[in-house]
Amino acid sequence: MPRRLVSIIIIICLLCLNVPAHASAKVDSRAAIMVDASTGQIIYEQNANQALPIASITKLLTVAVIHDELQQHVITSTTKVKVTPEIAAISNNPAYSSIGLLAGQSYPVIELLNAALVKSADGATAAPSMTLLLRWNRRQLSWD
Repeated sequence: MPRRLVSIIIIICLLCLNVPAHASAKVDSRAAIMVDASTGQIIYEQNANQALPIASITKLLTVAVIHDELQQHVITSTTKVKVTPEIAAISNNPAYSSIGLLAGQSYPVIELLNAALVKSADGATAAPSMTLLLRWNRRQLSWD
């Protein structure tokens, strides 16, 4: 078949497809946020302030970063993490994967990691994340 005829057939097929000309302005999710990592500027948000359980991939990434901190001896498995009232509220909310952490109580990192991995506990994931957040912000993580 000549190239010209193939090109015409492809163009006709493409014209017959019902494809929107622009990207959807809504993500198929209950909530979403896109942030420019270098500037912190919010590029897109959809229900960004809606309280939702922590996604499993977020829990695994948090555990990976904490594991990195353990491997580099920045923290130890016995390092205590103090639970804030906000984290305790998440940890005791039945809408989330909860384990009942107490505000003001300190827990060893290893206990929180076990709860995050075994129970998939939101509060156990959030507690060490909040504690180490300032340190992580000061240090650029290498994903080599």
